[in-house]
Amino acid sequence: ARDITPALDALAHRGPDGQGVWISSGSHIALGHRRLSIIDIAGGAQPLHSSDGSVHLVINGEIYGHREQRAELIARGHAFTSNSDSEVALALYREYGADFINHLRGEFALILVDTRANRVIAARDRFGIKPLCYTTTPDG
Repeated sequence: ARDITPALDALAHRGPDGQGVWISSGSHIALGHRRLSIIDIAGGAQPLHSSDGSVHLVINGEIYGHREQRAELIARGHAFTSNSDSEVALALYREYGADFINHLRGEFALILVDTRANRVIAARDRFGIKPLCYTTTPDG
């Protein structure tokens, strides 16, 4: 994957509070995120990563009912490293696989990469409120 900094710079107005990048070990996939800090200002940086390093997620938006979902997921044995609503989406994927999207309510756009399953999921809320940007290049 090429340097995605110019793309992130173009989104700076949407997320002035920070940015993060993850590039796959084969360099064919890169995820970038610009952050507007609202929930968990100190600990909600993205991209998010599963504890085993196999699942990576960028998400923009707000997950409704995330506190209740977090409590249910903790009861099922999931651990969280932040108080961010975004981390709930990652745990839901670990719990339900590709069906996790049916357990998300809110305004969101996301891209999830599962390196073990060789899967990329791009999704938006049903109303398409949040922007979802991606591209493919000859390099990935």
